[in-house]
Amino acid sequence: MTSSKTCGPGFVLTTIQQTLQPLPAVTSPWAKSHVLRLLLVPCLLLLQEACAARHGGISLRSQHMALLHWKATLATPPLQMSSWQENTSPCNWTGIMCTAVPHGRRMPWVVTNISLPDAGIRGQLGELNFSALPFLAYIDLTNNSLHGALPP
Repeated sequence: MTSSKTCGPGFVLTTIQQTLQPLPAVTSPWAKSHVLRLLLVPCLLLLQEACAARHGGISLRSQHMALLHWKATLATPPLQMSSWQENTSPCNWTGIMCTAVPHGRRMPWVVTNISLPDAGIRGQLGELNFSALPFLAYIDLTNNSLHGALPP
C-alpha cells in the first residue's frame, strides 16, 4: 500500500506550491492561480498513472498479458481457453468476467472473476501473476489439475 504522502492530490498540490514559491515573476494571485491550473492537470494525470503502476495497474492490457502468460505455461490449454487470444479483450473470453470500476474520471474495465471449473486445466496456478489482477474478487478453478504454491 502506498503512503498518501507520496501518492495523492495533496502531495501534488504541495509540490506545485513549493515549485511556484521561487518564481518571482509570478506575483499576482491571478497569475499564480493560472500557472497552478496549467501545472495541476498534467501532474494529476501523471500521478494517476504512477499510483496505478504502484498498485499493479488498472490497465486491462496488463491483466490481459498476465492471463495470456498463464495460459502459455499450462501443459495443454483446454478448449474453454480457446477464446483467450491476443487480439481479443479478456472481457470477451470464456470464464472471465470484467467490471467497470471508478478511477478518477474514468471507468476502466478490469478483470474481477475467473470461473473455469471442470475445464481440464493442467499446470501451476502460481504462474498466474495475481498482482496484475488487483480487482480479482472471485476465482473458481475447482476440479482442475493445478499444483504448486500460490504466490504470497
